[in-house]
Amino acid sequence: MKILKNKTIEMTEEQYDRNIAKIEQYLQKNKIARRTLSRCINFGNNTISDMLTRRRMGCIEIWEQLEEVMGCKFEYTSVRDSEKGEKNKIMLPDYIEKQLSFTKNTFISKKVVKKYGKKAIINELKKHGFNVILYKTEFDNYILEIKE
Repeated sequence: MKILKNKTIEMTEEQYDRNIAKIEQYLQKNKIARRTLSRCINFGNNTISDMLTRRRMGCIEIWEQLEEVMGCKFEYTSVRDSEKGEKNKIMLPDYIEKQLSFTKNTFISKKVVKKYGKKAIINELKKHGFNVILYKTEFDNYILEIKE
């Protein structure tokens, strides 16, 4: 039993086959084209075609729109809800706390600031007992400095 998964949705191959069969039955019963169904759910013209030919699995929004338009329930599991808690976890490099305790200021990578955001970094360091400010230098580097 193979599990198909993307960023927002997860389903087994059997579930995917049953879901695709429901879509094909709906298309035959109502005598509409794939392109027309794609337009009905407000997605690109080839969305349904790509799903039926197994090029793409579709995101959760597509499946929800299909449920609404077709009036039936599809089998899938939302991955988005279960992974939300992991996104908030901040992993700052080890050197930052050590350097702040010794020298009162330190360099922080542009990638780290971009990944987590300024407020999140400052709040994370407040949890560890550091009252800091984060500012950008003229050379696009970031410096963390302890407020006095």
